[in-house]
Amino acid sequence: MSDFDINSDPDPGVKIACDNLNSKRILVVDDDLITLEIARDALEGSGFTVVVAEGGEQAQALFESETPDLVLLDVEMPGLDGFGVCERLRALPAGTNTPIIMMTGRGDDLAVERAFEVEATDFVNKPLNWAALVQRIRYILRAATTFKELKRSQQRLLSAQRMAGLGYWDWDMTTDLLYLSEQSHELLGHSVQTLKTLGDYVDIVHGEDRKDFLSELNDKVSRGEHWLFEHRVVTADGETRWIKVAGETSFADAGSRQSWSMGTMLDITAQRHSEETIRRMAFYDDITGLHNRVAFMEELKVILDIHKRSDTCMAVLYLDVDDFKRVNDSVGHHVGDLLLKAFAARLVGDLRASDLAARSNDTSVLARLGGDEFCLLLAGLKNRADAAVVASRIKNNLTRPFSLEIGDAAETHDFYVGASIGIAVYP
Repeated sequence: MSDFDINSDPDPGVKIACDNLNSKRILVVDDDLITLEIARDALEGSGFTVVVAEGGEQAQALFESETPDLVLLDVEMPGLDGFGVCERLRALPAGTNTPIIMMTGRGDDLAVERAFEVEATDFVNKPLNWAALVQRIRYILRAATTFKELKRSQQRLLSAQRMAGLGYWDWDMTTDLLYLSEQSHELLGHSVQTLKTLGDYVDIVHGEDRKDFLSELNDKVSRGEHWLFEHRVVTADGETRWIKVAGETSFADAGSRQSWSMGTMLDITAQRHSEETIRRMAFYDDITGLHNRVAFMEELKVILDIHKRSDTCMAVLYLDVDDFKRVNDSVGHHVGDLLLKAFAARLVGDLRASDLAARSNDTSVLARLGGDEFCLLLAGLKNRADAAVVASRIKNNLTRPFSLEIGDAAETHDFYVGASIGIAVYP
């Protein structure tokens, strides 16, 4: 009856495009041949292209010829050590923004300080957790790719991150101090003054999500795992936004004590709204807002299984609007749609738990199957005959006219329609 087919199933082939980081080229530099082989196996097994160098001089030559996307660089090597290699690579035009992760078995603060003095991107201690490191590499490559695309100017970078809703955060667990990038403050809707510690951040997490947020955070951080979860925050203006937070934890002393966490946050409010729209398109009727045929059949299967196990009574009422074709033909499909909405609203009003004393609970599903066909599922009936009681009540309530405003002048017209009702009862 509408200009589009509201009975057609939605296209299930909704695809979400993602950046493929597995094709990236990684240069691994280490004088230990066993480490090089382990690195090659782990990284190639994760889909990366791997180039290896057995020393500092060879690393510089391979860097210029292979142009890797990331360098995994050992600190302690004979001759030119990792710090020297890092300085040389940073001096090359192609090495200015290439991610460099330094590896060492020292595990001391001086090595970390020296690594960042020579502008290393990150620092990891041996022995390496390759599963975690692969995720770390992917994260760093993603960040590097974003930076490379937006590096033309700082203003364009800020604008692009603002449009993408992407922010960066860094949490010092020893002091509870929380650093948020400018973009993070924007997407959270709170100023620097109000978000200085993790406790401040927890305070803006939506009350319904706060318990799960803290539980997930404590679990992942305590185990030093890379983590990713979604939650809602409330801005200073009272707006609710969905945030996706990704992070990982570093340890201060050989994996025994957490030191700090860092990661990104992304505003996924629009994505959540889109997902909700897709869900509604898939399971809800466009005109009446009721369940559609797909959702009704899924609910029917679930509730039928429950009643089979409990050996209790349920019923399905099939309703067909009387004289609906006459309304469509005489006043048009637009008015027909308005009538269907009013019809559905009256049925919903009839399903108040207080009205359905025939049932031992208020479980019901009302759906529009298409056209002028509706289905009502009644669960938990006290006996089989009570389905007819509900059907009679519905028919009686449909004797009242439906008053609809139609036309440019919004004139009110009364329409009289009833319904033919069929009943199927289980068992």
